[in-house]
Amino acid sequence: SSPRRSFRIFGKNFPKHYELFGVFRFRTHHIKLVLTATLFVACFVCGFYLCRMYGEIRSGAVKEYVVSVPGYLDAEDAVSDSEAFISELKEIPGVSHAYWEVKSPATAHRNFMMLQAENGRGAVEYTVNTQTIVNTEEYTKAKYEQYVEEGFVSATNSFAYTALNAQMIDYLCEAYTVEGDPYAILEKKNHIILGESLYNASVFRFSPGDQILLCEIVSGTLPDHLIYPDDQVILTEQLKISGIRFHVYTVAAVVRGDPAENHFFAGVSASDFKRFTGEEAKPSEISLYVENGLSFEELDALDAKVSDAMELYTDVGYAVVPTGEYLSVKLREDKQSTARTVIWSCLILTLSPLLWFFSQTLFFGKREKEFRILRAFGAFEEDIRGIHVWSGILLGGAAAVITLLEGILCNYLLYAFCNYFLTRIGVLMDVRYSFSIPVLALILAILASATFGFLSSYVPFLSYRKAAAAAVVKADAADSSEQKRSEN
Repeated sequence: SSPRRSFRIFGKNFPKHYELFGVFRFRTHHIKLVLTATLFVACFVCGFYLCRMYGEIRSGAVKEYVVSVPGYLDAEDAVSDSEAFISELKEIPGVSHAYWEVKSPATAHRNFMMLQAENGRGAVEYTVNTQTIVNTEEYTKAKYEQYVEEGFVSATNSFAYTALNAQMIDYLCEAYTVEGDPYAILEKKNHIILGESLYNASVFRFSPGDQILLCEIVSGTLPDHLIYPDDQVILTEQLKISGIRFHVYTVAAVVRGDPAENHFFAGVSASDFKRFTGEEAKPSEISLYVENGLSFEELDALDAKVSDAMELYTDVGYAVVPTGEYLSVKLREDKQSTARTVIWSCLILTLSPLLWFFSQTLFFGKREKEFRILRAFGAFEEDIRGIHVWSGILLGGAAAVITLLEGILCNYLLYAFCNYFLTRIGVLMDVRYSFSIPVLALILAILASATFGFLSSYVPFLSYRKAAAAAVVKADAADSSEQKRSEN
């Protein structure tokens, strides 16, 4: 057969399917190269997402003052004075908001919550299955089994009661997305506001109108000599032996997207707070937040106005204490330079073409013997060029797809690390980031990967052609020299 016929490998045309097979032959090299080179490009995209996260931190208000409420005041006077004080503070330019919080975890009062299946479906780690637990307390057993049969199949104690009044509900609605009628807890009996988050992850599935059970353990104690690794194990043992008082509550509203640590939000009226905790809903301090972005001159002016507003209250025992958090935030922002992050991202991006061209130059250098054999069998320079082109198209296309997937995945991993892991270990508090993809950066990354992948295969051909031309010139010169010597 003719030399051209010999290039029909497996009945396919040369060089397109020849190089398709070649990519498969060297798949280990290509897979490692594509995954590693595109990882640097994905890090470039993460850098721009990190800049967005910096922006979210800078846009948040800063807790700059704490106002202590005198202890001698009863709950009613402490609340009314605090409401008046907060209303006055909110009128000061530069003040974002102020609120007081009376909060107590359910575990401190041996309380827990029983949920229906759909409410706790995503919170297996923080709930126990009531269907697998048998309560042995004489007066509780029948009622407990009845509620389990009615669908209250999980229980949790990973929540904290928060006492609310109308002013605090106003703040809640301003700060977060609240679905339902939160003011119903002040107007109707046995209504509650619930959050859905633990460690900044939305794990519970509540909707307005859902029924839950707030439960008080009224008898039965666990042995002191036993060690319990976590609250869920404690709750499991309590459910087996304890006498329980059940209260049916209706979910009046749900708070979406609130930053949360190890307890999810359970907002109740002052009377219900006392009912379950035995404590008065009495504020002990007021947190005052200022807008981020104020100059230090503006902060000094705000400080003077806060001191003027406090003048009438200091005589009766109120005291304002600056936290210094604003200065800490500004120092942290200096370290979290957006420009510096972009520069580092671009520097990391440059590692990708370096890896592409270094690896592919060596790879095609090792294939020169293969190309010489092909030339010996009749392949033309255009055929060799086709091998390089098809290699570039395949690698560039694969790199573009992998960059898209890695870019999204790495962004999500960065989001999960900052939003969930750092919150769980206590590094980041009161911050909840939103997940987003820097689309322009991702498009540039995809184009860059495709370009690097193609050129890393095509540029070695240019070097090969140049070297081949130089060899021809050298051979011609040698032949000419030899011819001259023969003539002499």
